[in-house]
Amino acid sequence: PRRSSETGYRMLKSIHGASDIIAALTWFDTRADIAASSRTPNPVAINIRSSEHFHVHTERADAGLFIGAPIHAPTLGEVISVVSRRIDAPQGGFAGVASAILNVSYLEQVLKRYHTLAGAHATLYRRDGTYVAHYPNPKARMGRTNAHTQLFRLELPKAEVGTYHALAEVSNEHRIFSYGADPGYPFVAQVSLTRALALAPWYARIQLTGGLALLIIMAAVFATVLIHRQAGRVDAE
Repeated sequence: PRRSSETGYRMLKSIHGASDIIAALTWFDTRADIAASSRTPNPVAINIRSSEHFHVHTERADAGLFIGAPIHAPTLGEVISVVSRRIDAPQGGFAGVASAILNVSYLEQVLKRYHTLAGAHATLYRRDGTYVAHYPNPKARMGRTNAHTQLFRLELPKAEVGTYHALAEVSNEHRIFSYGADPGYPFVAQVSLTRALALAPWYARIQLTGGLALLIIMAAVFATVLIHRQAGRVDAE
């Protein structure tokens, strides 16, 4: 059967399931109009032609998985970030964009657990240094970038995973930073502890790695990839 908002809704709803971190899964056509949503079989007309992620996928066939900077979504009443992927037609041309809307507030609550457990500061960045989520004081970081810091200028270009010592930019404390990234994904996760905490008897807490934070968003990544594959099958029918 040809693609429709009804069949698209059923497909996206089955992928979405009951995920707390994913606010919605969406599918946009070549004109940037919404074709289907996991929230309703009859989505309100939305066009995302002016959005960052739509431009990225129309201009770059090799963009792969892309994550947008956090924004406040009035229709959802939440701070969100969009993880998206280009959909290619069977002949190889542009066929639209599949996206997962991340609930950033929920992600911040997950990072808060790390802070409560170990006194660690936990952050999820885009690879360009833009904050996606942070704890503590998450609202103070929204819209900011850390591209100028040691992590992005010196450490990440050398290795995808590592640990280093540095002064924290805001508090000017001596901290131990541990970070993790994966070449296949547009995220960088970082945790840090003050030296005083790191040298405490429970020093093993520093073993919290960026990889654990990355797992939080794997559900959204996996869902986006599934949409991409399913869209190819539906267009081929």
